[in-house]
Amino acid sequence: HRDGKRSSAASKSMRSRIAALAVCGAIAVFGSFGITEQQVFAAENYQYIAYKADDSTRVNSTQRIGPEMWNRYTYVCREVDNPQTGEKEKYWVRQGYEIELVLKERFTQSDIPDATTDTVIDARKTDPNADDGDLILSYQNTIKDMKMNTLNGEKLNSTDTARYGGGVNTASVDVSSGSNYVIQRGDKYVDAGGSASNLYKNFVRVNDGSGKLTYENGIYKFNGEKVATENLYVITNNGTDEVGVFTTTEYGNTLYTGDVYGRNNEILMTGLDKDGNLVSYWGTELLDDAATVGNMSLETLQGKFDIVDESIAKIHKDDIKEIQVSKAENGGTIGLQTNGEFGADGNPIGGAMVPGTITIRNTDNSGKDGHDVAIRFGSIDEEGNDIEKFTVDAGSKVVGKNGDAVANEGDTLTSVDINGKNYKLGDGKTYTAGDNITISDDVIFSTDYQLIANPTEGSDGKYTVADGKVELTVQIGDNTEDRNT
Repeated sequence: HRDGKRSSAASKSMRSRIAALAVCGAIAVFGSFGITEQQVFAAENYQYIAYKADDSTRVNSTQRIGPEMWNRYTYVCREVDNPQTGEKEKYWVRQGYEIELVLKERFTQSDIPDATTDTVIDARKTDPNADDGDLILSYQNTIKDMKMNTLNGEKLNSTDTARYGGGVNTASVDVSSGSNYVIQRGDKYVDAGGSASNLYKNFVRVNDGSGKLTYENGIYKFNGEKVATENLYVITNNGTDEVGVFTTTEYGNTLYTGDVYGRNNEILMTGLDKDGNLVSYWGTELLDDAATVGNMSLETLQGKFDIVDESIAKIHKDDIKEIQVSKAENGGTIGLQTNGEFGADGNPIGGAMVPGTITIRNTDNSGKDGHDVAIRFGSIDEEGNDIEKFTVDAGSKVVGKNGDAVANEGDTLTSVDINGKNYKLGDGKTYTAGDNITISDDVIFSTDYQLIANPTEGSDGKYTVADGKVELTVQIGDNTEDRNT
């Protein structure tokens, strides 16, 4: 049906009519019933390998169930150990199969109210001749959180490919609008179901009026992009089976491609029945390492590689794009930037910085108040604080001075500053021009009278005392014209 809907009652009626025709040898006319397009169904109990039995059911008792009176399959009541509770529980199991309950928390149960089941069903086929009629068996990729996050905030996932059949931890196998559908959004899990009103905030159906999900020529498309079978889900609403997809946000426009879980730790699967119809069911893994993958679809296989490719791309975003050196107050920083996202040209745009950006600056008293120069190294923590790591001594800071100014090359120094303290040159004495003293370039001389040798001819430069007196001659510098006696 193009509208992606199919009445459960109508589907059973149609199957019965086809079966009756087959018995009468009239199957050649079955095309007249219009079954030319893919049908959609939510699986029923006879299509499951195992589902919960009532506590009062006798162990090893059997029942036969199926789509019609003449088409039924045998189920045996099996008692299995529950490793979570330490008690025994009863399940209806298809004849020729065995099941085991194992501890495996598929999602963070604390995120979902009333989610308390930590076990999953593992199934094995013990009789190679067992009747697999009407069982829903399909290959599926499941995503496994590796609990590893990249610097750019991406979560790394692993993927498992396995063969799945129907298995549920409750007596009901319903995949309905009232069921709980647990999906991951960011770092948390949310219940995208529980009621029809909540479900349809998160679940887009074919031709629901939004125009987002369409079906044409055998292909489902969400906003124009083909949707893989494993991302389609058939959910029953008021007796009608409807196919749709989950979105990453309420009323969203982005297809959700992660796993969908039930509140009781089941995983929701969609496969194809023997007639090629879409069927959704709560899945259990079939453990058989010798099983072949001959009927796995290319779509499923490619999905496996897509997840690997996504993880490779996420890791490459954390590769170093460049070393960033920046000037800061009284110093600078050295940081490493990751690639982040990539542009249309394939080149990195630049993403998150590697934690621990290095900071380099002078200490507060570096080269001041008599302290030697000291360089402080630190790093930025996750809260943006600059945390000191170590300090390196870098010797004394010496500044030549010419007067009060910093001396230029070739200047005569009058003092030096060492670590902020000033030291005078020339014993600390300063000569300035003034009375009787002249400073000319590098020469300092007095401008007052000085005693000179006796200039009197024949005195041989000596002075003599006469009558108790001596006359002395003085002159200014070399000026012989400026003498006094």
